[in-house]
Amino acid sequence: MTPSAAEAAEAAPRRDDFHAQLAEHLKLAELEREVRQLRAEVEKLQQELKELKAARFVAPQYGEALALAQRGFSAQQIADRMGIALAEAELVLALSRGESAFAEGKLDEAIDLEQQGE
Repeated sequence: MTPSAAEAAEAAPRRDDFHAQLAEHLKLAELEREVRQLRAEVEKLQQELKELKAARFVAPQYGEALALAQRGFSAQQIADRMGIALAEAELVLALSRGESAFAEGKLDEAIDLEQQGE
């Protein structure tokens, strides 16, 4: 059974339409993947920028400790990891919180919270 010329002529536009839709879908999927990748890169760069801004006010030997504080490490974890006194780690943690609070205009609140935690 071979299709008639009319059936073949009718199937050709549907096939072309399907191919166009498939190509459009593939392009869209690729763009969505690229957007996800770019968002991840932007997030990483924002974190690096935040760390660099905070580190400019800290002595170089405390730069890594400050980066740990910004990632949410506790004072004890920072002290253990960096081999510094707990008091030094607490100071770095306070500086880290103070820098972000200062940037947001909430320095007094950050100081109060730090004192309440003692």
